[in-house]
Amino acid sequence: MPGRLEGKVVIITGAASGMGRAAAIHFSKEGAKVVAADIDEIQGRKTVEMVRSNGGNATFVKCDVTKLEDAENVVKESVKTYGKLDGLYNNAGINPIGTVVDTPMDVYDRTMNINLKGMFMLSKYAIPEMKKNPNGGAIVNTSTGDFILSWFAEAAYVASKGGVVGLTKAMAVDHAKDKIRVNALLPGTIKTPLTEKAVADIVARGGNVQEVMDFMIGCHPMGRLGEPEEVVKVAAFLLSDDASFVTGCMMTVDGGFTLTHEITKYRA
Repeated sequence: MPGRLEGKVVIITGAASGMGRAAAIHFSKEGAKVVAADIDEIQGRKTVEMVRSNGGNATFVKCDVTKLEDAENVVKESVKTYGKLDGLYNNAGINPIGTVVDTPMDVYDRTMNINLKGMFMLSKYAIPEMKKNPNGGAIVNTSTGDFILSWFAEAAYVASKGGVVGLTKAMAVDHAKDKIRVNALLPGTIKTPLTEKAVADIVARGGNVQEVMDFMIGCHPMGRLGEPEEVVKVAAFLLSDDASFVTGCMMTVDGGFTLTHEITKYRA
């Protein structure tokens, strides 16, 4: 039985680990030809090996999403390798801990460049290629549930992810006529290296590992953190023809995090 992404060519940024790696593996199982893009060449190529070992079709393109020439090259190499481009999963991101007072400006700039500007630039080159397809294409941007309710000491991160929501809405309106759908995912706390680093940063500021983890879990009514696979399955749906009438959607994948989140329980 054909997968829901059968025959589609999809670029995934941040494909060297976490949700990006999980997406590469899952999308390929759903029939997609995957372009794994990441600045980490060693782990990015490992992702491709994992896809291929499961019988999938994938290629790696080294990409620093903060560089316009790299964004252009990823799209160019995707079309050169597979002949077209159907989907883009803008997933690369970082999550530094800090308020507006104690966040260094270089950290703020890097966060905005990776989390928001990178999506803008990848989309800038991906959309013209998708417009060549009879059925257009689809883009999924990763935002966060923290944008809805915020979190202590994540000023740069929350600002960047709020921008992702605005960018998603703008692109959805601008390119609906081109048959290009644009949606955003708002995950809760997911078991990824990004989360592990955020926890480590909080601990470095005086937090306790177990207290932080217990608090994070307690913010989710389902009583656990999410798995990367649970997020990327929703991304696959949004990239597929099953979501043909879905655009400009901000879809939470958060175990109820944004329904009951009590931020006052813990301060980073």
